[in-house]
Amino acid sequence: MGAQSHQAIYNQYTDTTQLVMTFTGASSTQVAAGNYTATLNFTLVNNVSNNRLPYVDDAGLPSLLQKTFYLVEYNSTAKQWINSLQLTAAKTKTPCTANCSSGVVQTNPGANDGKYTITVTNIATDPLALTAPIDGAMAYGYVAKDLLNVESYTAAGAHYGLYANMSSAALPIGTAAAANASAYASNADVGACQGCHGAPYRKHGYREAIVGNGTAIPTVANASVPTFAPCKACHYDTRVGSDKGWQQMVNEPVNWATGVDPNLNPDYAYTANLMNDTHMSHSMEFAYPLSMANCATCHTGPDAPGSKLANVRADSFFTGATCKSCHPVNDNSPAYPTETRRAPALQALWTASNTTFHNNFANGLATDCTVCHSTGSTVARPLSAMHTGYNAGLQRRDL
Repeated sequence: MGAQSHQAIYNQYTDTTQLVMTFTGASSTQVAAGNYTATLNFTLVNNVSNNRLPYVDDAGLPSLLQKTFYLVEYNSTAKQWINSLQLTAAKTKTPCTANCSSGVVQTNPGANDGKYTITVTNIATDPLALTAPIDGAMAYGYVAKDLLNVESYTAAGAHYGLYANMSSAALPIGTAAAANASAYASNADVGACQGCHGAPYRKHGYREAIVGNGTAIPTVANASVPTFAPCKACHYDTRVGSDKGWQQMVNEPVNWATGVDPNLNPDYAYTANLMNDTHMSHSMEFAYPLSMANCATCHTGPDAPGSKLANVRADSFFTGATCKSCHPVNDNSPAYPTETRRAPALQALWTASNTTFHNNFANGLATDCTVCHSTGSTVARPLSAMHTGYNAGLQRRDL
């Protein structure tokens, strides 16, 4: 693909979308004990830069290549997003007995007003009931059309794609509201994503990390839910991970290269939350241009109480899950620890520090590291001492 063609596609991808979606309301009703119905209403407009005309389509919005909607509950005590319900999930049972979706239908058939409704029936619990500890929720969805002609992004409805026109919308419910002091707050900065991936940042090419309900250009200032909260529709905090090949790639490179099924190794089980999927993809799958020890790239400082950098270096994050999200456990590859921008294998670190007794913890790393490694401990260094947040010798300028 020539440079001019590439730039033309990029310009279409980043210019103002001509498709804008707005969530206008979500509600739920109790049909019977253990039987609830949830409804989401939204509008679509087209030709945004000119007349903002109602976007009129048949049931299911067949003219759109992407259209998926979620309802995700929030636990403000644990500060976790859980129980993600896909509102447009296909019926898997005949007759459908649980979470039965109407799909997208016109609210007022024949009115051509661009108003749509999704109704989900046979839900066991009220998805909008704000009862502690689940005391908030977020409705989220994305739509996209006009797939751009980019190599490897050619399949309509694919998991990845670049679109000329797309829109995300979100509706906070209860403490998920951005203005609420107890709402979700990410310890990462979307500006870091934009530094490499462009602005606005769109995961998979069309799912926006900042969502302004009814706005063509989403910004932090007009966001309708906290930054990165929309990502939690898929990467919620209890989702079972499926990309086990990332860990196999660095723990058992020969098995990975020869096609051995990573699901055969129980140690590769993980939670597909934002931390794991971001850390693993950047430190294991891709040759990330910076050392992963540069925590401040995504978790900004200064290194002072209350900053995002300080938050992620707290003792509470010194867990096996955090360590394994960047470091391979086994020292099975000649690339470790000599490949400077990758995190060295934990076993290699333990050998270098004469702490090979840690190998007893390697199977799953379930042991609580803070038993020994905690602030003020006289036994071992805390996480904040091992990761200062900066690795000045391995910045991007050294490439």
